[in-house]
Amino acid sequence: MALVAFAALLFEKRVLSVRSVAAAAFIVLVLRPEALLWPGFQMSFAATLALVTVFSIWQAREMKFGPRWIQPVWILCLSSIVAGFAAAPIKMAHFNIAGQYGLGANLVSVPLMGAVILPAGVVVLLLMPFKLDGVAL
Repeated sequence: MALVAFAALLFEKRVLSVRSVAAAAFIVLVLRPEALLWPGFQMSFAATLALVTVFSIWQAREMKFGPRWIQPVWILCLSSIVAGFAAAPIKMAHFNIAGQYGLGANLVSVPLMGAVILPAGVVVLLLMPFKLDGVAL
């Protein structure tokens, strides 16, 4: 998907569109046709397609809910719900289970990843050449 997004930028096309999701799926299936049967492929592309569709509609209608400071929380909740519902039938078909904790887990993990874990990883990478990465880890 990242490769397709960079190609779309190069040719001045919309990065997040249904066409870009289809192009990414096409590339994956050309390289590994058996991926079509993998639950990871199915869930990933179902969730991505649902998110692109919902947020395209959201952007076209310029929808806003609540004050400006609540928008990131609202978008995080909406994306978690949309992706969870899109992947749920595939999860149930392959694993005979539906995820019950997706929204709560995402509400905790996404801000934690962005504010703590990823910056700490960058610090570790910067300190590795000096053999000081153990301090940051």
